Amino acid sequence: MKTKIENSKDLRREIRRLEGVKETKKAEIMENIHDIKESLSPLNLLNSFIESLFNKKNNGNDPARNTMNKGIMTILETLMVNLFYKMEHKLEPTFEKIIDKVKTFFSKKSDS
Repeated sequence: MKTKIENSKDLRREIRRLEGVKETKKAEIMENIHDIKESLSPLNLLNSFIESLFNKKNNGNDPARNTMNKGIMTILETLMVNLFYKMEHKLEPTFEKIIDKVKTFFSKKSDS
């Protein structure tokens, strides 16, 4: 606020304004944190790495190279998604067994 605070009404108005600014900044920070987490996911890191490899040498004027790069990127993305999908489904039963054992352990403890 550029004007001076002269009375309690001005002070309350400034407090409300600052609380609004605080909420806006908090929402922006939470969105930034979400974006950072998303950009650091393994698939996105791999994607960025592969893009950087192809874009370093590519000046953007070669349509054949652009097409080839996009094709390779699509294939690699598909392979990585399939790999993570298969890993998830192979590991899921193991995690379910572990969770069941932990539940059983704690249910035995609570029965005692």
